[in-house]
Amino acid sequence: RMQSDFILAAFFALCVAVCLAKRQGLTRNDLLFGLLIGIPNYGSARFLLLSLADVPAMIAYPTYSVATIVMVTHSQHDAAYANRIINLFDGEVVENTIL
Repeated sequence: RMQSDFILAAFFALCVAVCLAKRQGLTRNDLLFGLLIGIPNYGSARFLLLSLADVPAMIAYPTYSVATIVMVTHSQHDAAYANRIINLFDGEVVENTIL
């Protein structure tokens, strides 16, 4: 458990270092949003791995995979891979397109 917490902290520090190296500012909202998404993702992945000790993989993986995958990007090229695009401006939905 301690090793996985260390790895999580190391990747967080790496992300902060990359943002600082690129001179890309980190706001309080960026950190809060990252934690609100990152901690549940970390917990769900950990739960999946722990469940494999008791549940066969052919049951655990499809159950885990039914969730929605959210990609946040500024790239129109990367967004083209999605089947739904939601454009936001100042926290408000500007456009909601189902492809």
